[in-house]
Amino acid sequence: MFMADTEYPDITSEEGLLGHSSFKGSQKGTISLGPCFCFMTEPLPVLIENSLQIAWDYLDGIGELADKQQTAEFLLRNIQSQMLRGERRTLMLSNRAIESYRKQPNHLQLVRWG
Repeated sequence: MFMADTEYPDITSEEGLLGHSSFKGSQKGTISLGPCFCFMTEPLPVLIENSLQIAWDYLDGIGELADKQQTAEFLLRNIQSQMLRGERRTLMLSNRAIESYRKQPNHLQLVRWG
């Protein structure tokens, strides 16, 4: 949570971070600049939609969409299962869904004959 009244070092000054009180002394380790956002705050339905759209656009762009209904269901199930395991990065979700789709033994055959 961002705290407006918390004083953060001015990294644009000539001293930069080196002059900040939390960095003086041994000058070893990580500088703590205050609270950070470890997770994105994107709602799960939006995360699913964005990941699915990225995967769909890529597969459509390279001409590997077979049966559109089956492809959409496969990608959605794959993304949902990744999210159940804790993945929340949009590109990781879409890239892994694409990889799983392309590893299916019959997806190229459907494209070729479909």
